Amino acid sequence: MLELIESQEFTAQLRILGDLARIDDALAGVYWALSSNPEVYDRAWGEIRLLKTEPFGGLPPLNVFFRLDDGVVHLLYLEPAENGDAL
Repeated sequence: MLELIESQEFTAQLRILGDLARIDDALAGVYWALSSNPEVYDRAWGEIRLLKTEPFGGLPPLNVFFRLDDGVVHLLYLEPAENGDAL
């Protein structure tokens, strides 16, 4: 399993979404997927990759932007997906 490191911006976006305990529960699958096999997600631009979620646990679909660097997954940014932008 790879290490996940949240940027300050990512953490700030989580807080905007609401209750952190509920969000962590909803994102448990995202964290597992990124720590297990982040290479399967497409590059959005340059070294930045994108994982798109479906609505879960009361959260809207999300776009999770991250970078893989020497066995560490850097969680960079999180945003609600626009209509048609999610899976």
